[in-house]
This record gives sequence, C-alpha cells and structure tokens, in this order.
Amino acid sequence: MRGELRRLARKAEQEGEHYRENPGPRIETARRWAKDNPEKRREMALNYYHRSRERAADYQRRYYREHPERVREGGRRRAAIRRARLRGNGGRISVEEWAQLLESSGGACLYCGAVEKLTVDHFVPVVLGGATIVSNRVPACATCNYRKGKNEPETWVIRHFGKGKLAEIVGFLYAR
Repeated sequence: MRGELRRLARKAEQEGEHYRENPGPRIETARRWAKDNPEKRREMALNYYHRSRERAADYQRRYYREHPERVREGGRRRAAIRRARLRGNGGRISVEEWAQLLESSGGACLYCGAVEKLTVDHFVPVVLGGATIVSNRVPACATCNYRKGKNEPETWVIRHFGKGKLAEIVGFLYAR
C-alpha cells in the first residue's frame, strides 16, 4: 500500500514537472476548451469571483496601503490615457517604445538628469494640445514631470534650466 502511494506521488510529481516544462499544449487545450464552452467558462469565472471576492478585496486594500506611490502613479497614468482618448490625440506608448526612449536619453530625466522614478512626460502637455505620440514623449523624473505640469514647455525649461537645455531637448525630440 505504501509503495503504491509513493509510486503515485512520484508519477504526479513527474507529470507536474512535465507540464511546468512544456506549458504550450496544456495552455492551447485550455484556450480551445474556453472558446468552445463560453457559457461554462463564464459560469466558472463568476463562481471563482464570488468565492474569492473577499480575499481579493483584502489584497487590494493591503496593496494600496503598502504602495501608495504606485497607486497614485497608476491613477495618473489612467487619467492621462483617458484625457488623450477623449481629445482624440493618440494612444499609449508601448514597453518597447519606452525602452527605446530610455536608451536614447541615457536612462535619465531629460530635464534634470535624475535616474530615479522616471516617468513618461508629454513635452507639450495634453491640456495644451500635445499628442500622445512617441515624438512628444520624453523621460522625466516624477519631480520634473509634476513641476512642469501643464505649463508651456519652452518657457518652463528656459526658466528652470536655461536655453541650452531647451536646445538639447528639441534636438532629442527631432532626432527620433
């Protein structure tokens, strides 16, 4: 009896390893089933939601408490995307585009040169008609992005960093 249990446990472990190492076929089978059984899939999703609703709410409350800066940044990002969508002036920036933007700026704020808490900044703010496109995006530290806000970009850069910095930023924007 014990030998049989050990054998079954070993077999289950081996099958688990196989599935972890080769997830493709299992995932494809699950996708196919979900596509063929939309009503059953929806029922299962609703059951899961109702079973784990309280646990998810607890997790969310704890996350908000432990990461207020991430929550605020996410809210700002969603608000900017919504404003851009309502104005019809472009879309989102992809992860690849953000990586290219960081690489071309040397991984630093284009305004002050800081490397912490970099965000995507609209050089010409959306409020002033700036488009949500890559050629209007610059990496900026959270402080510079917040301080620039909806100010006229050229005036703000000259006031805080001088005409030389403005020429550098304009060169950066036209180089892309």
